[in-house]
Amino acid sequence: MPVVARPIFLQVKDEIVAMIEAAHQPGDRLPSEQELATRLGVSRSTVREALRVLENQGIIARKHGVGSFVRRRAGMIQSGIEELSSITDLIRQLGMEPGTTSLVVRSERADARLAERLGLGDDLDIVTFDRIRTADGQPVVYGRDRVPARLMPRLLSPEEFLTRYAGSLFRMLAAQRIQVELVRADIRPVGADRALSRKLGLTEGQPLLLLEQVHYSEDGDAVAFGEDYFHPDFFHFSVIRRAMRTEGGIRTS
Repeated sequence: MPVVARPIFLQVKDEIVAMIEAAHQPGDRLPSEQELATRLGVSRSTVREALRVLENQGIIARKHGVGSFVRRRAGMIQSGIEELSSITDLIRQLGMEPGTTSLVVRSERADARLAERLGLGDDLDIVTFDRIRTADGQPVVYGRDRVPARLMPRLLSPEEFLTRYAGSLFRMLAAQRIQVELVRADIRPVGADRALSRKLGLTEGQPLLLLEQVHYSEDGDAVAFGEDYFHPDFFHFSVIRRAMRTEGGIRTS
């Protein structure tokens, strides 16, 4: 996929976020659109578009004829990839309210790649859960989870999945006496296609983070495969590397 230049208004949005983090608290009034345009060397319309994005993300509130005010610090949701928490818990850590929209539950047949990841053998029937995860109403993650159909008692409706299991795959599997013991996770940058850009409010081609996870039971069986696309303005993942001592000195792992 060709590299797509980040739009100017998003670059301006990042500069305003940095300004908020450096010198503003919730409730503070931001400089006017004209003042920001002069300071950042861009047009007033570009600043207005950047502020619109920040308002949609819940970082600022704009009052017509009064100005723009900081609602919350623009901190990112951070997690160590070596011990990933649930998306719901990550959102709550930032003091935001998690939510789920556009949930679709459907039966389908796995393709060859997915059959290999889940070790399906001859039974290719799976159940797919598609949904958008929100933080204070702002879409921040698009997720697609697949579970072998044999592990589910029946096809659930979206309403039952949310009310009976609180939208948790782990809780649903636990109800079938299946405990997730190990998760193999891979994370990589991808470009947002048209569908993803619409789901997460991004510009087409904008970089985002894809986390692919295979969940294994206590018996070592693959019980779920997840693909989560994280909004880059809301999430930051890190990894801790430990020093390993050898006869020749220290090397990292």
